[in-house]
Parts: sequence; C-alpha cells; structure tokens
Amino acid sequence: MSKLNTTIYRKLLACVQEAEEQGMVKLASNIKDAIGTESTDTPEPYSYGDMENDVHRELWKAATHLARYWGVNKMDVQKLDNSILIWAAELIDEVEHSLGVGTDVVGPLDPKVPGQE
Repeated sequence: MSKLNTTIYRKLLACVQEAEEQGMVKLASNIKDAIGTESTDTPEPYSYGDMENDVHRELWKAATHLARYWGVNKMDVQKLDNSILIWAAELIDEVEHSLGVGTDVVGPLDPKVPGQE
C-alpha cells in the first residue's frame, strides 16, 4: 500500500479525532482504516495507472461483500468487472473533482518519462 505524505496524514488523523469527539465513530473508523498506521516524507513512485488499479481492486472487494451478503452462488465476473470498471472511472472523476485536482496535469508521484522535468 502506498503511504500518504505526512502533512495530509496528520490532517486526516486530526479529522479522525474530531469525528470521534463528535460521535461520528463510523466515519472516524473508516478514515483510520483507510490511511493506515504510517506516513512517509520519502516520495514513492505511484502512477495514475497504479491508482486506477488500486481503485479497481478495492471495488472488487466491495463487490465480494455484496455477494457475501446476498449469498450468491454464481456470478458473471466479466459483466461484473465491466460494471466495476465503469464505477471506478466515475468514482475517480468524482473524487478528483472533490479534491480539486484535474486529470490535465501529472501527479507529483507519477514516474517521470524521458525528457520530463
């Protein structure tokens, strides 16, 4: 799992504490689980493709939670994967919009290509 930088990690930990103080236990727990136990100030390469793959994988996990809840005995994985890919793209777009970032720029952890500064 790629680690968050220390600045945003500490801000999210503060959000966890504030949520706990306001009785929003579920929100606090979900943020805490999502950010992990460590941050880093040493940038690790993390490409847009890596991020897309991580979102795709996590949505598959969500789909298996639904399958478990409904007790399904069979599924069309190709059809489900197509849906998951659509959801992943929509989720990424919505979250990028919420974060105020755009896809017209390269993220700071995206590996550099030859000739790129």
